[in-house]
Amino acid sequence: MTQQAVAQVLTPISERVFSDNSFSFRTHRGTQDAIAKVVSLYNQAFRRIIDLDLKAYFDNVNHDLMIKYL
Repeated sequence: MTQQAVAQVLTPISERVFSDNSFSFRTHRGTQDAIAKVVSLYNQAFRRIIDLDLKAYFDNVNHDLMIKYL
């Protein structure tokens, strides 16, 4: 319940700063949206893709600093 309340407050704030090229774990964005973006960029002559998966990224976040900014 608390997690949902925090998400409802933070999601609109974070959506304003996230890249339009980010699709993972985003509200109303999914695999089909990502594929459509890739096809669109390909049709514009872009030929390289960088895909990042930051494994265990949040295991290394300074939680005290994160809470301070939240």
